[in-house]
Amino acid sequence: MLTSICWSVLFSFVGVLAGASSTQSLPAEPVSHKAEVQARGHLTMLAFPTQTSNWVRPKVAVLLESGLTLAELHDPEAYEGKDLELIRGFAESLGVELRIQAITTNYGDLVRAVADGRGDLAASSVTITPERQKIVAFSDPVASMWAVVAGPLDSTVSKLEDLAGKRVQGMKGSSQVDEFRRVAPKDVELLYGDYTLENYAAVLEGNADFLLKDSSAEVGDPDVEPYPEVRVLIRLDEAHFGIVFPKGSDLCLHFNRYLRQVGSSDPSRS
Repeated sequence: MLTSICWSVLFSFVGVLAGASSTQSLPAEPVSHKAEVQARGHLTMLAFPTQTSNWVRPKVAVLLESGLTLAELHDPEAYEGKDLELIRGFAESLGVELRIQAITTNYGDLVRAVADGRGDLAASSVTITPERQKIVAFSDPVASMWAVVAGPLDSTVSKLEDLAGKRVQGMKGSSQVDEFRRVAPKDVELLYGDYTLENYAAVLEGNADFLLKDSSAEVGDPDVEPYPEVRVLIRLDEAHFGIVFPKGSDLCLHFNRYLRQVGSSDPSRS
């Protein structure tokens, strides 16, 4: 009789321990990125600012007056552009300040910087691609353009096969390069630059025959400023730009809600 009581007590004790262990192993509630940003009081936006970008560009006069490098210039008042204004409004909707962290290595490092937690989000006309979606989350599209091959105004190129044996220069880490590599003739020489303006200069100086870029111009039309001496020759694929967030961030959901609320009258944001 005593033995059966002991075993009963033992089993009851083991059950309690098992229950306690089960309770302790329950997954923790996900940390709210939005709540973290609001508690911190500021939202950090990663960007790849260039002087010719319509999306995020530094105000050159402010940069020179500050005596700071681009990577040290965190004040949003030192920048301008469509993405900058969009994220400025989002930060205001959260009740926090906006800070800018410029990525100055190459464009391809921008998405990786978000995945590595170096900022809360990234905005610099970043194209939504399946490969990038493996490591980060994207908002709903905020704008659309075309990835194109552009070249001299007198060029007769009209299809990919015409590029055989030619030199085509694109920006390191860009979606245009990835798309072009997928469809280009095998004997094309693909060159790389750090900025679209650098690639444009390479064509004008004869160091490349064509360049890759995003453009809203029609095929055959000259590209928009500041690239007036080239025209769009071939459209590769439509590029949908999104705001980049860390995987699992609830900020992405809140941004999409904000985007639907504010809408846009900008025809490039369609």
